[in-house]
Amino acid sequence: MAWAQQLRQMITGPPSCMTVRARRQLTTPEAADAFLTTLSAKLEENANANAYTMFDDFDISQNPLSVDNFKALFGIFVESGVAIQRIRLFGCSTLDDTVAWQMAAWLSSLTRETVLHELHLSDCALTSEGLLALCDAFAGNDAFPPRNIATGAICPMYIRIENNYIDQ
Repeated sequence: MAWAQQLRQMITGPPSCMTVRARRQLTTPEAADAFLTTLSAKLEENANANAYTMFDDFDISQNPLSVDNFKALFGIFVESGVAIQRIRLFGCSTLDDTVAWQMAAWLSSLTRETVLHELHLSDCALTSEGLLALCDAFAGNDAFPPRNIATGAICPMYIRIENNYIDQ
């Protein structure tokens, strides 16, 4: 029961302004699987209620998620069509080029309504190949760069990617 309560506290807010606070909390395969199951159920619940779902901050940084966990996460994002303003994945030592390809598939699926504004990938295991996959996803999707909803003006996208294995 305590674990279920803890999971509910990681995903908070109304559907139009949800927040995930799971930094350093998904340290076991069981915790990661339970989080993904809870996230999927929450997004399905919102979809069944015809609620627009947006995360203002999605922080799962400093967790040793597996490649399969990341694949499931990005699959949930694509399937639900959720909007995420800021995603924090820094310090995930398992976030490598394989994960970057999966992330690139998600980024390619974003629309003007679901476009990402901040991406935090510092202290991961990306190489130049992974970075290029992400850059190709940005370049190939007309939703990027993000735009101000009210004015249509282009907004800068904030990306942190230092301390990886990217060639200069």
